[in-house]
Amino acid sequence: MVMIQEAHGRTLGMMLAQWWRRWRKRRQAVAELESCGSDLGQIARDVGLSSGELRVIAAKRPDAADLLTLRLARLNLDPRTLARSEGAVHRDLQRLCTLCAGKTRCARDLADNTSSDAWQDYCPNSTTLNSLVEKTDCEKKIVRLDRRQARRRASPLSS
Repeated sequence: MVMIQEAHGRTLGMMLAQWWRRWRKRRQAVAELESCGSDLGQIARDVGLSSGELRVIAAKRPDAADLLTLRLARLNLDPRTLARSEGAVHRDLQRLCTLCAGKTRCARDLADNTSSDAWQDYCPNSTTLNSLVEKTDCEKKIVRLDRRQARRRASPLSS
């Protein structure tokens, strides 16, 4: 029997087995949530979600928000810095990305390596991301201005 090979050398059987393992993990995550019973609502509120959103997110793959990391990089925003300085904003970005129905289009746009702004028409995070870019740009301008002023004060010719 000839095995079908994928581009990365995985056989069809390997891909099906991997899919099955992922599917079982997602089902287990949802089952764990459902076993919480009446506490599910409180758990959801504790993480800032509705019970329905928590169920949907639990059923998604762990990499469901990976496109956000790529989009942040494309916008010259550091996800680690964002997570430290704006934790709630970062979590909300991840939540919306995880729940987004436009992942295929987003992945295609990111793969094109163009500077097109088309993503802003379908991305549920576009407003927040644009605000973060503007904030970062303003912060960079302030740092440059502070440095310039410090150099002027330190220069002996400025007196």
